[in-house]
Order: sequence, then C-alpha cells, then structure tokens
Amino acid sequence: YILVFGLQAVGAIAAIWLLERVSVKEFKESTRQAIATAMESELDG
Repeated sequence: YILVFGLQAVGAIAAIWLLERVSVKEFKESTRQAIATAMESELDG
C-alpha cells in the first residue's frame, strides 16, 4: 500500500509542478490569438 500511495503522491506533486510552469493566462492569450487569426483568414477567403 505504501508503494501505491507513494506513487500517487509523486504523481500529484509532479502534476502541480507542471501546472505551475504552464501559465494559464499565457495559454488563453495564445489560444485567443490563434482563433482570431483563423477567423480573419477565413473571412478574407
């Protein structure tokens, strides 16, 4: 049981660390920019 819970704890810590590295604000901004670019190119033909 120790091994299973230990692995879960390590996985949770790794996930939190990765989420902190990826900026949510930066992701939203880049996504918004990509959508705007796609819409403009679609409207231009």
